Amino acid sequence: MQSSRLFVVIPVRDEEKRISRCLASLRSALSRLARPSTVIVVDDGSSDGTEAVVRDRFADLVRFVPTDSKAGGGKAAALGRAFRSLGAFAVRPDDLLLFLDADVVLAESSLES
Repeated sequence: MQSSRLFVVIPVRDEEKRISRCLASLRSALSRLARPSTVIVVDDGSSDGTEAVVRDRFADLVRFVPTDSKAGGGKAAALGRAFRSLGAFAVRPDDLLLFLDADVVLAESSLES
């Protein structure tokens, strides 16, 4: 039987100043985890440097899902895009989904069970 996977979804909008701490702490926490994981950052029309920070500093960790327009549709619209993007990964019933805000900073051991 395949082990369950962890999908971490982070909706963002103008989070240039906060997203680095979040993703750095997530990287550290995931490094201690023995299960496969995927991090998806879904943009909701950021007008600051959020996308550049994510792509430049965390390209090895994150799949970045841009918005269709700069108008933004709110957190619900961003989460809808995240759910649609999860279809590309053939999410199984035993997989785990974790939703984080961009201002969350995880303790290194926070994802251990």
